[in-house]
Amino acid sequence: MAFAWTDIAAMTAFGTAVAGVLFWALLGRLGKNFVTKDDHDDTMERLKALETRLDQAPSHEDFKAVNASVARVELQMATMTERVEGVKGSLVRIEGALKMFVDARLQWEAKS
Repeated sequence: MAFAWTDIAAMTAFGTAVAGVLFWALLGRLGKNFVTKDDHDDTMERLKALETRLDQAPSHEDFKAVNASVARVELQMATMTERVEGVKGSLVRIEGALKMFVDARLQWEAKS
């Protein structure tokens, strides 16, 4: 069976038409799964804004510097607490000695 060029052209045209119809049917069926250009542009703008905010965010080195500062403040607070506790201890000792002095003075005045 011999085919003429016109037969091959007709079969190719028919095949192309069927493929086009199937393509448009598939595109219509699956079209909701594709992203529109507006959605794509909106998503890209959001992504660029997020990247900008991340670029402006503090880095790991900044957090390390803050942690070092906090550690220095904690050390200073611990030193100050020890000094206050030392002063409290001194005041307790002074209060005890003062109480003994006042008691001795009252006893001496009572005897006199």
